[in-house]
Amino acid sequence: MWFRAPGCNAVVRGVHSLDVMPMRLLFVPTFALLSLAVGCVGDPVGAPCIPETVPEGGFVERETYVETSSPQCETRLCIARGVRGDPRPGCEGDGCTPEPEIREGIYCTVRCELESECPEGFTCAELSLQGRACVKDGP
Repeated sequence: MWFRAPGCNAVVRGVHSLDVMPMRLLFVPTFALLSLAVGCVGDPVGAPCIPETVPEGGFVERETYVETSSPQCETRLCIARGVRGDPRPGCEGDGCTPEPEIREGIYCTVRCELESECPEGFTCAELSLQGRACVKDGP
């Protein structure tokens, strides 16, 4: 039996057949503690992600890409900004995105209207047709 931790996409596997009553009494508090431990901790904005769809030839550094259905992000928004090449694992050759660019330029984000909706280190920026989203501060 699988249980979804409250408020996020984390899943905890639980035992579905317990024959001993004292174990059942232990299961509920144990599951509650596991849900908290495995649950979503911290802000989902800035969490690492790798877009599932990468343009042929890779990303172009001067463009911003937003994937709106990313299963890796609690917010479902994965942004690639200021990144060049192909960041996917298994990429070989000159067209691959360097690891520092992946860490700095590809992350989960969230839509915003106001600066105050973004966590520290992020700005609410206009992304042309995609609307506004929290992006990392800096160049």
